[in-house]
Amino acid sequence: MRYEEKGEEMAPALDLSETKNEIVVWVELPGVDPKDIDITLGDPVLTISGDKKEEAKEGKESYLVIERHYGSFTRSVQLPAEVNRDRISASWNNGILKIVLSKSEEAKKSEIKIEVE
Repeated sequence: MRYEEKGEEMAPALDLSETKNEIVVWVELPGVDPKDIDITLGDPVLTISGDKKEEAKEGKESYLVIERHYGSFTRSVQLPAEVNRDRISASWNNGILKIVLSKSEEAKKSEIKIEVE
């Protein structure tokens, strides 16, 4: 079923983690060709969008249940810190998109220790 038929848009699941030096985002995109993915960085929002193309149906089967969805998708996430725009990488493995964003030097220094009295 295409999402457009239901008036919806697919929003893939993601995980976001943070260390002192970087932010890492993992996005589940099974069945999506990496060539059909666009990644954009606004300030401070990371957006992943693209299209999951419908597979060609074989033979003259009569489908009783169709739960897989096809069509365009978009997922945006606000980043917890400023990033160095020159140090961003993306990789693909088994339907999982991994995006690594290095924090800016200012963001690394912004951590302060607070004493409890």
